[in-house]
Amino acid sequence: MPVQKFAPMTKPFPTFDCDAHVAEPPWLWDRAKEWLTHDEYEALKRSIWFDPDSKQLVVNGVANSGLGSQRIHGAPGMVNVLSLAGPGLKHDIQRAINVRNLNPKTALTAEQADYLDHKGAYEPKARLKDMDVQGIDQVMIIPSDIDTYPWIQNALGARAMCKAYNDWAHEYCQENPDRLFFAALLPMQDPKLAEDEIYRVADKGCRVGLVRPIDAMGNYPIQPKYARVWHAMEETGVVYGMHPFPALGLLKPPGYTEQYSGAELIGLSATSASLPHTFLINVQDFQAEASLWVTMVLMSGFFERFPKLHAAVFEAS
Repeated sequence: MPVQKFAPMTKPFPTFDCDAHVAEPPWLWDRAKEWLTHDEYEALKRSIWFDPDSKQLVVNGVANSGLGSQRIHGAPGMVNVLSLAGPGLKHDIQRAINVRNLNPKTALTAEQADYLDHKGAYEPKARLKDMDVQGIDQVMIIPSDIDTYPWIQNALGARAMCKAYNDWAHEYCQENPDRLFFAALLPMQDPKLAEDEIYRVADKGCRVGLVRPIDAMGNYPIQPKYARVWHAMEETGVVYGMHPFPALGLLKPPGYTEQYSGAELIGLSATSASLPHTFLINVQDFQAEASLWVTMVLMSGFFERFPKLHAAVFEAS
């Protein structure tokens, strides 16, 4: 029987990771003065601030907010899941580490936690090395605390946070502009401020503006008041980047009883059913927000009103 011979496999195309999360580092706040006006900096301090002494993110006066992305390097008996998940550290290994940390006798030391901390989550040179290991040619970096930023109550503080993050992300990408790209945070608390930020980041070469598809503070992002935002995207070519997330609701103001995300129903169902773990819930959270948004924009004539607008759905498989 003749031996079949096949041409060697080739990859004549770049591998592009369009949803490459980063851990917003503590020095983003340390350096905010470099990127903000005095008034913006003061608004940032009042609205969302990382306290380096307690290592807590304070949002709207609420301490220990967010996912803890700023607590880089790990700590004894603790790992930062946002900077742990790099090349080679799959979920089964992460679970084993978490189980080990339950016992003080086997818990990781500070040195071990730092060793496992993937610096590419917040440093570009290390990220490029991670990409080489993974066989990824290009990435678009995306912030991780996206269940926090829509709840910033002061619109000026939200603008300051978006400007500081976007300028840090742009600087991160300058390490290799052919391989590193960033998606911009937008202060959707105020449509005019979001419009201004689109034009500003477009001048820096940014091609995606991130929008969380939730009704935080009554701001679901297909309302008529946001028309100026979509027109700015049409004019600049910036893509509407729809990114869902679990609906944690930790920063809901007291007395705010409105449902803000389809993912909330997933959490309520899981609680009432006493499910033993949250992994499947986490997956369904993303799908719930994304499917609701896709249905609304398709059935409401959104893209007929904004025919030049391009949109992408992230992390919703």
